[in-house]
Amino acid sequence: MCKKEKEQCEFKHDPKGCALEHISEARELLLKGDVKGADLELSHVEKHWKKE
Repeated sequence: MCKKEKEQCEFKHDPKGCALEHISEARELLLKGDVKGADLELSHVEKHWKKE
């Protein structure tokens, strides 16, 4: 389902779980000031929601 760079997401058969994981990672990145990284994680969420 989703690929994060070269490793496959552990939630490949669970789109909701994968989306939640991306949101959590985006929040952590925002706390660190990494807006570009957070935006990338949130773009993965959008892709999951479009597939459902």
